[in-house]
Amino acid sequence: MSAAVADILRIRRGDPALVRVEPGQVRIEIEAGAEATVVERHTHANEQASTEINVARGAILRHIVWQAVPVDAKHEHKVNARVAGVLQAHLLAFGGGFARVDFAAELEEHGELDAYGLMLGRGTQKQDNRTVITHAQPNSKSRQLWKSLLDDKATAIFDGLIRVRAGAMKTDASQQNKNLLLSKDAGVLSKPHLEIFADDVKCAHGSTTGQLSEDALFYLRARGIDEKTARGMLADGFAREILESIAAESVRGEALAALSAWLLGGDRDGGVA
Repeated sequence: MSAAVADILRIRRGDPALVRVEPGQVRIEIEAGAEATVVERHTHANEQASTEINVARGAILRHIVWQAVPVDAKHEHKVNARVAGVLQAHLLAFGGGFARVDFAAELEEHGELDAYGLMLGRGTQKQDNRTVITHAQPNSKSRQLWKSLLDDKATAIFDGLIRVRAGAMKTDASQQNKNLLLSKDAGVLSKPHLEIFADDVKCAHGSTTGQLSEDALFYLRARGIDEKTARGMLADGFAREILESIAAESVRGEALAALSAWLLGGDRDGGVA
């Protein structure tokens, strides 16, 4: 299902700091000098959602997308942002038999982006995250950290592009994708890449995929911790970095609780109430 009417949210200086919007077709405009946190929660099956974001110069927006649709459902979401100020984005993909997020951001001069993603999957879930970050003007900065935590036969895709347009000098961009496989049958396709058409820029990207460290497991087991608990502790530590970067305390607490429930196997759909 998809919403027929767009929800337009205009945030001005002095508006509430924490706003929750119903997903569907959402447009967020944050004006110069304003600062806010906006949370989108996705729980409906077979939803196709879209979000348009415009962050004015001097504005700060913290945008959190929390996807927790049923694990037998399909979900697709497109996020497009134009950033002249500061955008901190979190994309949490916990549910869905197949779930895809396309995240695109264009940075104007002095625009800044911090983007974090966490994909959880078990059973035969497939999580698909694709990002295109375009540095369109000089002196912009982006930082990206995307992680996936996969068990059973779950799979994930991360396809991330940093594009630096001609004339976008003094661009500073980095992108990291880290994946932890809790099962030998889980799999990841990771493709971070760069397109650079300007001089005097600083860009970096990287990807790592692996299983739990046997040395770390041995260390914990040697201190009397059973194997299941030890594995859970290491997986929690891997994923927690993303969630602890959420500035809104209430949302951060909910997300950490949902992670704990997922690791215990008691929450199949990602913990959104």
